[in-house]
Amino acid sequence: NFLRIFLTEGRKKAKKFLKCTEKTESAVQEKDRENWYAWYLLGAAEAAKKNFTGAKIALERSLALTSSAWAYYVLAVVGKLEQDTQGYIQNMQTAYELRRDDLSLAREMFRCLYETEDSEKTLELFESAVNPVQTDPRCRLYYAYALARSGNGKKAKAVLLDGSNGLVVPDIREGENITSNLWDLIQAQGEAGADEELPQKLDFRMSYNKAVKK
Repeated sequence: NFLRIFLTEGRKKAKKFLKCTEKTESAVQEKDRENWYAWYLLGAAEAAKKNFTGAKIALERSLALTSSAWAYYVLAVVGKLEQDTQGYIQNMQTAYELRRDDLSLAREMFRCLYETEDSEKTLELFESAVNPVQTDPRCRLYYAYALARSGNGKKAKAVLLDGSNGLVVPDIREGENITSNLWDLIQAQGEAGADEELPQKLDFRMSYNKAVKK
């Protein structure tokens, strides 16, 4: 994703892409005036440079030519960066609806709903999702959290502790508190005893925070 090059790796690593962007700016005024992909690339580049107004103009032009999940995805990212919660949610959901079988988009969409605490929509979309999405550990984790937020701690616990190893999320990082926060919600609803601890293999808090919790 070109946008991530800027946001996560910095402009030095994206120097070549910056040169391409300059060419794209010229191209969309000439031979690529009706090329949706060229407008999309320009929009992604402007978003990465935090020129959000320019990004939205280019992306909306791209969408006027062809509806694409990727243009809606970048618009969603722009909404998030501008703290436009409604734009973030709407554009991310539209991106997902256009490519419901794309696992990376599904993860981003459910993360969006988790961050904006839209549990009702999470439950609705997860339960109607294709099987690869429903069985994806990261998506299931967001689903479990939505269950707990909706007052169904019992089912959330069942999802979290499913199988002999529990819900193993390969991309979870040390210091990520989502599983421990979910466990707190489950305990608050009386679905786990006060002395019942989250299995260590599912607890990714930093060691200091674990000690404080105890």
